[in-house]
Amino acid sequence: MRYRDCHAKTSGEEPIKASVRADRATHGDTDPDGSETAANARFRSTFELASIGMALIAPDGRWLDANPYLCRMFGYTRDEMLGVTIQQLTHPDDRGADRPSVMRILSGEITTYALE
Repeated sequence: MRYRDCHAKTSGEEPIKASVRADRATHGDTDPDGSETAANARFRSTFELASIGMALIAPDGRWLDANPYLCRMFGYTRDEMLGVTIQQLTHPDDRGADRPSVMRILSGEITTYALE
């Protein structure tokens, strides 16, 4: 599991920080008996109630999930967020700088990075 920190600015507002988790493999959310684990329940609660934007993103850039704060930040519903990729919401000037860092995270070379 790897995380990347993203910073976004909107006109006239303070910078907004969003944390994005990128998994190299899909992990189950349940115990063998099908119940949600305590750790997953804590993560889900933190994810949903966070006062920063948070998302789960697949290595190909698809949104797997987005918390309510991130959806509000972009002005999308959760379903709308899941219908676009992170690349579509990244400023064109930042896409080139972003790709090498994403590859380094996925390879395990680094665990986090930030773009301003």
